Amino acid sequence: MIRARSAGLTALVLIACTGKSADTPPAPDAVSEPAATPSFGHRADGPAVRFGELVVDGPRSGDVLIDVINQNIGRAQDCYAAALTTNPATSGDIALRFFVTPDGDVPDVLLANAKINDRPLQRCLIAAVKAMKFPKTGDGPGTRVTLPYVFG
Repeated sequence: MIRARSAGLTALVLIACTGKSADTPPAPDAVSEPAATPSFGHRADGPAVRFGELVVDGPRSGDVLIDVINQNIGRAQDCYAAALTTNPATSGDIALRFFVTPDGDVPDVLLANAKINDRPLQRCLIAAVKAMKFPKTGDGPGTRVTLPYVFG
C-alpha cells in the first residue's frame, strides 16, 4: 500500500508545471521571490479543488494515478462549480474509493466518506472518476484507490 502525501506531490506538480525541480537554483540574473506552492490537483482557472492523502493498494504507482487524476481535475472542478451555484458555502471533503482494472477501467466507485452532504456533487464526482482511463498494467491484479477530494 502506498500513501502519497500532498507535500511530496507538490514537487512533482512543480516539476510538471515549470520543468524545474524545487532544487534548481535560479539563474544568476534572476530576482529570487517567494514562489507560490502549487497544490496537488488545483487548476488556476476553476474553483479550488485539492486532494488529501491518496491511498493506493495494487501494482500501479501513485505517480501514474496522480497523473491521470490531475488530467481530469477539470471534471471535479465542474462538479464543484455546479454545487457552488446551489450553495455558495459548499466546502469540505468527499473521499471516493474505487478499483482500477488491469485494463485501466474504473467499473465501480463508492463513497468512502463525505463531510459534504450534497448528493448531486457526490454523484457528479463518482461519474467523473468512472470516466477516468488509466494505463493498462497487463495481466495481474487491479489497483484499489482511495481519493479524498478537498473543496473550498
